Amino acid sequence: MINNRTIQPIFEFSNIIRMKRNMNDIQSPYLFQSGRHSLFFILSRIKNIYKKNHIIMLPYLICNEIIPIIEYLDIKIKYYKVFDNLQPDYESIRANLDQDNSILLVVNYFGFPSNWDEINSIKEEFHCLVIEDNAHAIYGEYNNKTLGTLGDVSFNSIRKILPLLGGSQLIINNYSLGDIPNESRTRLPNLGELAYSLRQFNIFKSKDKEKKASNMENTKFMCQPADVVSRRIFNNVEFNEKNIIKKRRDNYVFWNEYLKNKNLLFFEDLKLNHVCPYVFPCSVKSKKDIGKWVEWGRRNKINIIPWPKFPKPIDQDKLSPVLKNLIFFPVNHQHTFSNLIKE
Repeated sequence: MINNRTIQPIFEFSNIIRMKRNMNDIQSPYLFQSGRHSLFFILSRIKNIYKKNHIIMLPYLICNEIIPIIEYLDIKIKYYKVFDNLQPDYESIRANLDQDNSILLVVNYFGFPSNWDEINSIKEEFHCLVIEDNAHAIYGEYNNKTLGTLGDVSFNSIRKILPLLGGSQLIINNYSLGDIPNESRTRLPNLGELAYSLRQFNIFKSKDKEKKASNMENTKFMCQPADVVSRRIFNNVEFNEKNIIKKRRDNYVFWNEYLKNKNLLFFEDLKLNHVCPYVFPCSVKSKKDIGKWVEWGRRNKINIIPWPKFPKPIDQDKLSPVLKNLIFFPVNHQHTFSNLIKE
């Protein structure tokens, strides 16, 4: 059933667009449709520039959605371990890197940065290219450096933080990789992007169609720009970064308190200083418990997300209990979650 809460985001999009003038003059050359499109672009660029048989190092804790992109580009994949504090196993990386032809992808999980001093040391030692995966972050710092400036190239997924239908900002920090060509194409939002914008309202009882659309997208040529609605909002609205960060931290702290003594495993080492959290991550002890929490979320109109869908080569039985059965509690700055919980 669609009610006022359901259509509110659509009204918000139209109201924001009307706030600005000269919308037809907007160009956003660095804004692609999604993080996968940004990744596809930069991996294609690396192959075209270096003409090598590259190997890409991915963490064990990674979503399967990016694998078809890498396989399509015929890049060999190796995996490295991740510790329970979400830091890469740097010795595992060193043991698997090849000199001069490796690409290292590092994830700032849930907005919490990895140890980039250690990563830069590895980069200098092995002369590898480093991709900074900020799909969980658009704000935040590491040692007074802004997330997005730490790798040779960085990409994010801005719709996960800001009220957009889609969009991923690709940032190139290594000039040897060249510039991104001017992108003047425009396109309307697709049905998948519209459905994603309404995900928090649990309108759809099944996500099969969304998953199918996502899998189909991976088989296409992926260099699409962000939709025109998202581009216009992103380029013309001044979002209050401080308020967004504060509200998301407050919601993070709320979940940390509310979920105590509920038989969940927490990431105790994560610190909120200089971080804009994407979600409140924790783990359950079995797959059965995932279903219980997802159903609890539906009853309370709170979107609980199991993550990730692991790539097939990952032996989940060898993963630690903390990383095996992850679930996310939302910290969206548009909500005060203590007001939503009914049970």
